[in-house]
Amino acid sequence: MNNQMNDQINDNRRAFEQQSKTMLDADLQQRQALIDANIDRARRLRAAEVAKPRRSWRPAYGLAAAGLAVAIALPMYLSPPTTAPGTEQLAINDAELLNDLDLALWLADLDSSQLPGGTP
Repeated sequence: MNNQMNDQINDNRRAFEQQSKTMLDADLQQRQALIDANIDRARRLRAAEVAKPRRSWRPAYGLAAAGLAVAIALPMYLSPPTTAPGTEQLAINDAELLNDLDLALWLADLDSSQLPGGTP
């Protein structure tokens, strides 16, 4: 009796496992078919996007940047050089400063004996 019960349980278990395997395989095939269909659809969509000409705004940005650079640089290049008020006086002062510096260097090179009123 025990053997018959065990055999029947084993048969039921094998039948259950076989049915489960059959159902899982069918579900796997169905899911694989869906995945393949999605991949094919994505490939077709991608191919259609590549075929469509795209409008890029990059050339327009480059053209705008070049126009702005020309608009800023051209007036600076074409305008005559200007000097700030008081610049001429600074140039004279700079020349005087150089003469004063030259005199100071000459005096520093002299010995104290060569100076008027110096000690021999």
